[in-house]
Amino acid sequence: MFFVIAVCGVFVVAANDSETFGYENTNDGSGNYKFRFMTLNGITREETGRLVNVGENDDYIAVNGSYSYIDPDGIQIVVNYIADKNGYRILPEIPRFELPPNVVASLLGK
Repeated sequence: MFFVIAVCGVFVVAANDSETFGYENTNDGSGNYKFRFMTLNGITREETGRLVNVGENDDYIAVNGSYSYIDPDGIQIVVNYIADKNGYRILPEIPRFELPPNVVASLLGK
């Protein structure tokens, strides 16, 4: 019996970790929108849509967005994407380079 109770307790903790703590959603009703959310377990998503060629036969919504999550090793994974008349495309990741503060100071002549 104790084992079942312990397992249920773990599921409750895991469910609470995915709770949304930040949320925004705006939509002007004509195709332009923006939304984003964040969860306690490190998941985020942001997306902006903009109506292009308004009033034309070839109008469409151009979308820019990203999502991120924490992988099993504790590293944040970020995916940026666009979707438009050319389809859905994941954008290449821009490498991040971090320099120690003393190296930056040396490069700046300090």
